Amino acid sequence: MGGRHGGELVADRVEGIGQPTADVRPGGLLLLARVPALARLAERARALAERLVYPYGVASLAQTDTLFTAWDDPDGTRGAVWTWLTGPVATLMAETGGAEPAAELLAAQAE
Repeated sequence: MGGRHGGELVADRVEGIGQPTADVRPGGLLLLARVPALARLAERARALAERLVYPYGVASLAQTDTLFTAWDDPDGTRGAVWTWLTGPVATLMAETGGAEPAAELLAAQAE
């Protein structure tokens, strides 16, 4: 899950030989959904969701990242919204104490 949260780095990809990236991407949310026994799961999920989840879907990169672009994103990895992530992310949110935001996200997607 790219990004530093609480002094720890959990990366969803690496660059070079074993160099974890520090960017905040949705792969971390998928990781957290698959590893429910991970320490501080709810805290980590919330930290990522606050940076990536919007009523219209899940962004492919945090808006605070220097590579983020809302307009010119030909490969879909520099800020494009991936609506297909709504289901797994809403499930993770609901399972980690965020049932209300998860319901709001699903309702917004249904509109």
